[in-house]
Amino acid sequence: VMQVVKKLSWLVWVLLVACIDPYDYPFKEQTNYLVVEGAVTTEPGPYAITLTTTRNINNEENAFKLREQNARVIIATSSGKVEKLVEKDTSGVYYTSASFRGQIGESYQLTVTLENGMIYKSEEVELLPMPPIDSISIKYGSQKYVSQANAIVDRKGFYITAFVNDPPETENAYLVNWDYTYKIFTHPELANYYDAEGCECWVSSPKECCAVCWVEEESLDFAVANDRLNNGSSLTQYDLFFLPVVGIMLYEKIHLEVSISSLSKDAYFFWNAVYDSRYSQGGLFDPTPNTVEANVYNVDDKEELVLGYFYASDVRKISRFIHPTDFPERIDPDTGYPDTCLLYPNTTAEEPEYWNE
Repeated sequence: VMQVVKKLSWLVWVLLVACIDPYDYPFKEQTNYLVVEGAVTTEPGPYAITLTTTRNINNEENAFKLREQNARVIIATSSGKVEKLVEKDTSGVYYTSASFRGQIGESYQLTVTLENGMIYKSEEVELLPMPPIDSISIKYGSQKYVSQANAIVDRKGFYITAFVNDPPETENAYLVNWDYTYKIFTHPELANYYDAEGCECWVSSPKECCAVCWVEEESLDFAVANDRLNNGSSLTQYDLFFLPVVGIMLYEKIHLEVSISSLSKDAYFFWNAVYDSRYSQGGLFDPTPNTVEANVYNVDDKEELVLGYFYASDVRKISRFIHPTDFPERIDPDTGYPDTCLLYPNTTAEEPEYWNE
């Protein structure tokens, strides 16, 4: 039975990190598995370590007891420093101090002591350097995807490619994240409200502010890459991800920022398995699930199943603008939204500092 559980463990972890509702595990036995997620990077802190415990949602008593509270969490460095993390609001999320920052070449080990006294440690993880990113390019195209209505549809957008100055003498692997910002306009002069206590009708209520806003989107998707097939090239091309674009995003332009983080070989295997699982459509030639071993273990029982991954990364960022002229089809940038743009999701009326660079 434990062998079956181990082979399914990576899937359980994927569903947890995807920020979805608690998963109804197909296990009949105890399902209280510790899940550890977090990283140390070269970006400014604080860094967060999240501790949860899986539960079978059929057990109503435990359905909402997912956060591991009141734990003692520390990160030890290879140079002898010990960083004590602090939990905020009994959330099961533990934070380093803002002054704690990852250093290239240093190794880190996480230790977690739960409220019940059980102790867990991670393997030591080295923070590897991230090579310089030379540039990113865009290519207009389309992509098929499965909609929420379970229909296969096309969406227009851009394929994003990065060119990285890889050290040719070493194998390199990366985790890729991205966010993007675009300017929209709406129609606050068309704002109205329903007068339920008076005429029981819609009443015009124009607003002076605001017609123009910036939408700041942080993608929940990610990509992974490695130079296994072209190691030895000083400048390596990586096809990263597809950015869907609709008309309202091109009222003026889109600011795209790509973050690429260095990964160790083991960390790459973990994130690559997560990626394969999340984006597999279940086709005949899709990759088959692989067992992903966590790098966290119970110090008194190394056979205990622990889920998740603790890793360290050097992070580099690069950005560029996408203009309406890059989009060869006719577009309508009007949102048609009859109210202040401040009510549009993820908006601000304050122009970003980089917008006119």
